Amino acid sequence: MDTSMKWRKEMGVNDLKETTFPLEFLEIGGMYYHSQDKDKHDILYFDISKNKKDPEMNKKVKKYLAYVLEQHARKEPEERIVVLMDMSSSSMSNVDMDLLRFEITCFTTYFPALLEYMLIYEMPWLFSAIWKIVKQWLSAEQVKRVKFVKKPDIQEYINKEQLWEHMGGLDKYKYKYIPPETTASRETVSANGTVTSVSLPESGSDDGSLLHARKKVTFAEKDNSINGSEMPEDSKSETSITSDTSRLSQHIRVQSVKKKRIRDRAESNRFVGALVTISPSDELEFDVEDQNKETLDIVSITNTHHKQVAFKVKTTSPEKYRVRPSTGLIQAGDTANVNIFLLPGNQWTIHRDKFLVLILETPENVTSASAMTDLWKTAPKEIIMEHRLRCIAATVKSDGDDISQAELSDVHKQVEGLTKKLDDVLQINSSLEGKINRIYWIQLFFLLLLVFLGVAMAMGWNIITIPPPTIIEKTTTCSSLL
Repeated sequence: MDTSMKWRKEMGVNDLKETTFPLEFLEIGGMYYHSQDKDKHDILYFDISKNKKDPEMNKKVKKYLAYVLEQHARKEPEERIVVLMDMSSSSMSNVDMDLLRFEITCFTTYFPALLEYMLIYEMPWLFSAIWKIVKQWLSAEQVKRVKFVKKPDIQEYINKEQLWEHMGGLDKYKYKYIPPETTASRETVSANGTVTSVSLPESGSDDGSLLHARKKVTFAEKDNSINGSEMPEDSKSETSITSDTSRLSQHIRVQSVKKKRIRDRAESNRFVGALVTISPSDELEFDVEDQNKETLDIVSITNTHHKQVAFKVKTTSPEKYRVRPSTGLIQAGDTANVNIFLLPGNQWTIHRDKFLVLILETPENVTSASAMTDLWKTAPKEIIMEHRLRCIAATVKSDGDDISQAELSDVHKQVEGLTKKLDDVLQINSSLEGKINRIYWIQLFFLLLLVFLGVAMAMGWNIITIPPPTIIEKTTTCSSLL
């Protein structure tokens, strides 16, 4: 976390705008969003052949990559992207190890939840040595997300209609930069959860719009035991909201908390939308009484529409929360309570987390979980109502009991210890990166030497040279003396 925040400050990520970059840079077309894969993930396309080993240009490339990733993360925090590295026309002169390391760090450290997978298209065989080095920077799980494809098999991931023409597809799209005066206005989410308008660079067509994909975020839908263990995906039954909530209330002892959280909130703390009213209006507050136990807050969704609606709840950090239920149906005039559990030990970082509530009007014949899943997949984005909630943590004092200074001191010591360990790890990582970089250049030298020797032998060059005449003269002189 410290590394990411330090990087954001040094890079000035929050201050980056489209106008930050010179026009000639934006017109290159080396990196842009266009099209989607088969699972409706936006594709971030890299044309490696347009990259040049220029330190000043690389600084701009790094900032621009940070900018486009940040804009996507703000607009669609729950949605992942696919990175398509087009190396079909690239050469060794287009590869910059420093820039490559930065791109990998972006997806592993600065935006770890953004990448779905990476496609490397038509990688030349000379780059295999570079990949062996890069693979050591990645975990086993991250290596699995890197997929090498060629023209015959890339359509396993991208439909022919969405695929660039030079890759065997039908899309004849050519990148063309549109200045800010004519870019489309798009919505983005500010830190307080409100929706504002921001202009983003278009790629020149509707298919190339920056942010329009949606992907399902997996939540544990049902409880399997008293301690909240999750059932396998294929064993989840199509159960109504009422039965799910009643079973939940039998398993966990949170009735008093529920009464507190489902309080008569003021009108100012309710969001009134076209289809539903959502309470609270803009933030979830987790009152942490015991750091070793789950903490509950509740989102109440009241259907004020005259027809049935479906809801879905997503979060930017699904590993920190349990959501019960995360999806369901609400009849006209009814209210559904979504229980959101903060898992133990995560209260220190929830200020960065956000929840997204999606509401969709549904036909009366939609009653099952499978029907709802199909409906969410096919529903146009324009008809889905969205509302965002940010998260805050509050430490609750027990009646007549204050938090002791010893406890606070212990927490501070733990944080300081973790910070020191993190610094040590970063120093070790920096040292290892230096060693790997040196090994890379050594490998590259020997690779080029082998290539040179192979070419020389193929052309019939005489590698073993005849001794110089001077040596022959000295030998003759020595022989005459004898």
